[in-house]
Formats: sequence, C-alpha cells, structure tokens
Amino acid sequence: MFAKDVDLARLEPQVFGDVVWAGQRRVRGAGGVSGSTLTLTTFDTNFAQGGVDAGMVVSVNGVPHEVIERTSATTLTISRVRASDGDDPITPAPITSGVAEVMSFANQIGAAHAQVLAMLGLAPGATDPASGEIAEDRVLNPRELAPLEAAAALQMVYGSASVLSGSTLPIAARASYYRRKFDDERQRARAIIDTDGDGVGDATRRPNVVRFARG
Repeated sequence: MFAKDVDLARLEPQVFGDVVWAGQRRVRGAGGVSGSTLTLTTFDTNFAQGGVDAGMVVSVNGVPHEVIERTSATTLTISRVRASDGDDPITPAPITSGVAEVMSFANQIGAAHAQVLAMLGLAPGATDPASGEIAEDRVLNPRELAPLEAAAALQMVYGSASVLSGSTLPIAARASYYRRKFDDERQRARAIIDTDGDGVGDATRRPNVVRFARG
C-alpha cells in the first residue's frame, strides 16, 4: 500500500478518536512515556501480538503519536505526528501513566489502494513480464501517492461511520470534505512508472476519474 495509518493522521489527527471500531483496535492498555519511549505496563494485547509497527499510530490519553519503531513486545519508539517521513522525530510530552491504544484503518487503506491502482491502470503485486501488464512494483514514487490514498481511505472511514450512526452532522461533513480532498489530490497525483524493469522511470500516469460510493 502507498499510504500508512500515519498518513491518515497527517490529514486528520482526530480520526483515531472520532471513529472507534472494536474490530480495528489492535492494542489497548496502560503505560507511560519517557523521552521517545512508550512502555506498556498493563494490556489486553501487546504490541507484537497486535502487529504494531512503524508507520502506525498509537494514541496516548487520546493524543495521536506516530510509531517510529517497535523495540519490544511492550515498548515503542514514538514521535508526535510529523509532517513528512523525512522530518526528525518530535519528542512527545512525558506521561507517567496513561491509556495507550492502537487503532488501524488498514482495511480502508487496502480498499483505497485497490481503487488507486485501478485508476492508474496498474495490477496489484509484482509485474509478470509474460502478461504484458504493469503492476504496482514498477511505481518508483509510491510515497508521493500516499496523500491521494489517505484521502480516499478517510472518505471511506467517515462515510461508513456516518451511515452506521445515522448522522448528518460532523461525521457526514467530514466524509464530504474528504471526497473533495480526494478530487483535489487526484488532480495533483502522478505515478512515475518503470515500464521495462530497468529501474528508470520512463512513463508517467495520472489517476483517471473513479467515483467512490458512500460506504
């Protein structure tokens, strides 16, 4: 996938508190933050069991933080959410004891990824030269497509939450906002493609129009 949970947090930091589905909660426990290390002291599932890794988001007392590295089953190196991957980690505020929770919208990101690939005319997975079809492994700038994929995923998250809650107020407004955001990102996005497998980009593709159904 081109996007990660942290890309959703960069666009919408509150999504991990706005929409809480038990099936997408990886970890919930208590712990503390010292320097850049979050340590769980009590938990239902630890970070290793929950598959928590770099690029995911952990909320501590409701504040989202970026996971930089999982250093053990009960410890993470974390940062305040950075503007981009290349920025230096930002040391979070110290916390003696707080509620730590990891939610992941991997399902929605996966669905958005499939949509983005279709828009770019790319197959999932690795390219099979015998088929003549170019797959996503030939995209040379995958992280540049993260904002497009993240906007699509957020539209899905808020659209589904709006339907489930029957709300026409803030959640529905966020879904509408991210539909527009997705259209804006689509105008900017471009995939640099290595069509012949030599490691050099020789084609540029822009996403075609695909309308997302309200989920």
